[in-house]
Amino acid sequence: MNTERLEAFSDGGTLTVLGILVNAKWGYAAHGHRLLDADLTPDGARRIGRRLLVGPIGYAVATLAALALPWLAVMLFLFLNVFYLRPRRGAHSEVAARASP
Repeated sequence: MNTERLEAFSDGGTLTVLGILVNAKWGYAAHGHRLLDADLTPDGARRIGRRLLVGPIGYAVATLAALALPWLAVMLFLFLNVFYLRPRRGAHSEVAARASP
């Protein structure tokens, strides 16, 4: 296995495990709505949970792609970062509504 494949596979494995851990923490916090903000609706909590599932699934796919095409894995890693960094529809209006007196 060449260096690029090994590096992309290693990075992908790390990101996949981190994604699984984030989902486990979210699942614990969201179970019974016990650690979530009272203003967060159950539907909002489900949307967040679904959005978080993209991470470990996407990173696992990218990790497998690293074995054949490391450049594709890196592109998928970048795509997932952009996916999580882009603003969500309606997120700003929810924050603004809570902040206004």
